[in-house]
Amino acid sequence: RTLMIKIYNLPLTTKDLHDFDAIFANCSRNANYTVPPVDALDMEYNYDDELPLVTLDLFRQCQPIVDMLNKSSEAQAGKYRHEILGEDDVAFKMISENVTESVQKLDTIRKDTRKFICINDNVNHNKSQ
Repeated sequence: RTLMIKIYNLPLTTKDLHDFDAIFANCSRNANYTVPPVDALDMEYNYDDELPLVTLDLFRQCQPIVDMLNKSSEAQAGKYRHEILGEDDVAFKMISENVTESVQKLDTIRKDTRKFICINDNVNHNKSQ
């Protein structure tokens, strides 16, 4: 089901489930796939006895599923655009209760601008003024 959510749009429908199962069933018939020996107690039971046991080997051999997953991943790749920066591109400053020190830290950020600025508040807000 987790894999299906990556591939199909939500909400998942019964048709999606049947289509997904049919793809794995076709792959198991077409890919010289043999079910590995499994202890009956460890066996996962499907609602349909005709469905194959999906193993990593079957998954890798099932090109339609791999293609669908790759297509889904490619669509997600541009969704959250990001860039990995080096430490030289990041400014991290801890602001404390010492006003003079905090102003100096903020001034260094203003002078040496970076792509990403992280300011952490380390002030005790429960302390009376």
